[in-house]
Amino acid sequence: MGLAATLFLASGTCLFAQGTAIPTRPDIGRAPALFAANCSSCHDWAKSYEGIIESGVIVPGKSEESPAWLALSQDVMPPTGPLGEDDKALIMAWIQAGAPRPATGEAGGSAAARTSASFLGFADKQAFHRFSGWASGGLLLAAGVVGAVHAYDMMSTAHDYRDSHGIEEFSASSCDPEIALVWNSGAEQALRWTHVGLLAAGESFYLANAVTGTSFMGKLPSGWSKAKIHRYAFFIHGGLMLAEGVLGFVSSDALRRGDHDTFHNLLIAHAGLGIAIPVIILGAGTIMDPGLKL
Repeated sequence: MGLAATLFLASGTCLFAQGTAIPTRPDIGRAPALFAANCSSCHDWAKSYEGIIESGVIVPGKSEESPAWLALSQDVMPPTGPLGEDDKALIMAWIQAGAPRPATGEAGGSAAARTSASFLGFADKQAFHRFSGWASGGLLLAAGVVGAVHAYDMMSTAHDYRDSHGIEEFSASSCDPEIALVWNSGAEQALRWTHVGLLAAGESFYLANAVTGTSFMGKLPSGWSKAKIHRYAFFIHGGLMLAEGVLGFVSSDALRRGDHDTFHNLLIAHAGLGIAIPVIILGAGTIMDPGLKL
């Protein structure tokens, strides 16, 4: 069966390339059930025939323009492992036949998939993944804004003290007690813990996004693509977050001790990473086409 299916798929691809219609199969009505069985745990559109057609992941009669078929044929999806060659051949034949609606009772698992439980209150795992990505990026960006206000407020207060006492620009040791005093004030601690709270919330959503995103990971086709850029961005901002955590801890310790020089040297790097991380997260989400839902 495996060899026959492989020959059928190969011959079907050649016939299509030559502009000849691929012969239909008597069992093509099972194709929606294959999507339901293999894709519905992550993709809401796979739960019903209507969802498959309305989502745009299938272009009836044109497999080469159907995102779902391209992902399946290149073994990008499903992430649990590639479909068998016979299942691929069946899906391709179904698409080339115009993706007809299955006869009553023919769709098999579609009805069960349609009534399956949502993922954490969202339509599916992918919907939650998208939400958690946007939420993490937004919260981390807000944390960066609060952190910038906190740093600017402290610097302004400390510099006003320096100027009013005629202390030279780099006489850091004279400012250390005042820096520690400003750091421990109620207003600055409120800003600090608001910053920390936003970071904790953003990183919680980030962790949820990372876990669900990892479950989607499968083989990517060669060459550059939006999906590949999205995945590389994940590893980049993941590494930057680790570096930012270390810088944040060291910077906070320097402020607590009133160590002006150490804090000054770390501030620019800390602020730069604080801006870069949410920008990369949000940018990685923006390049993905939500209409394809793949």
